[in-house]
Amino acid sequence: MKEKNGRIQYIDVARGLAIILMVVGHMGTRYTKYLYAFHMPLFFAISGMTMKGIPGNRTIRNYIKSKIKSLFVPYFLWVLIFASFSYLSPIYALYASRNAISAIQSFGPLWFLPCLMAANILFFIGLKEANKLGGVLQNIILLCFVVFISYFGWILGKNTRYNLKIPLNADVSMVSLPFIYFGWVFQEYLHRSMKEMRLQFKLLAVTLLFGLLYILYKYNLPVSDYGTDYVAMAFSTYGNMLLFYFNALLGVGGVVLLAMILEAINALKQIGQRTITILVIHGQIQFLFQLFWDLLKETYGITVNAMLKCFICVLAVLVISIPFDYILRKFVPNLIGK
Repeated sequence: MKEKNGRIQYIDVARGLAIILMVVGHMGTRYTKYLYAFHMPLFFAISGMTMKGIPGNRTIRNYIKSKIKSLFVPYFLWVLIFASFSYLSPIYALYASRNAISAIQSFGPLWFLPCLMAANILFFIGLKEANKLGGVLQNIILLCFVVFISYFGWILGKNTRYNLKIPLNADVSMVSLPFIYFGWVFQEYLHRSMKEMRLQFKLLAVTLLFGLLYILYKYNLPVSDYGTDYVAMAFSTYGNMLLFYFNALLGVGGVVLLAMILEAINALKQIGQRTITILVIHGQIQFLFQLFWDLLKETYGITVNAMLKCFICVLAVLVISIPFDYILRKFVPNLIGK
């Protein structure tokens, strides 16, 4: 079902769920390792769902310009806003790797925006060229392109020892192409049959997908050079290749089906349209709340339950994002890619 502005409702709901899961994942709860198995692949898959019909009426040049405006420009501006004052900050920001962002003491999660841009452009080029062939050959060539590029990105990420890593986190962009491909295939060939599935079967499928993921994610908890012991795409830490992709697709499939079930919930659609705003503010709000929790503990000896802290902080992020997003859209739309 589409809204008046042409947006597909369940895709916005899926975005809303994805950004909520990202915020929860960054809270460091008992579910962080579970969520990290799929919450970033989910964003790539959702971007693939929006590519149906795009290559036929857009040039590669125009598509790149649109992605620079919607993803790279807000990334660049926010990185400089958060960065330490230095004449090198714009140079590091243009390099746009996770390590380069850290080098200028800016906000780390912003790494995702240029990475998503690069992944979308790569997939668009492959899809545009494959479309020239048409028919079954188109799908075969596109699949081969995705497999080859993602494997190259996997090898590149594993063997890069340069401190700043790859510009734009391009190796992660390559590794992410199968998720974009999944989203494109889903929207191109499967979404209609999934939409028509009975509610009880959708609920059963969601339960099975998340349940199977909960069993399997524990078998793929790689240790990185940065001290993490779970899948962390920002650091090119994937663990076992087959488990990484399989687990991620289990979670992606579960969230997409859940979004179809919940597509009538307007609040989730609205959240899905404020993802950049939420990405930008959630870390700062989390930091302020952590100061408050520490103050409670040191002054009054009160220790707040971890899940309650997570719930309160996530709720605060979502509520504060409403007026903040309105202000940005009205006065500085470039900060959110508008």
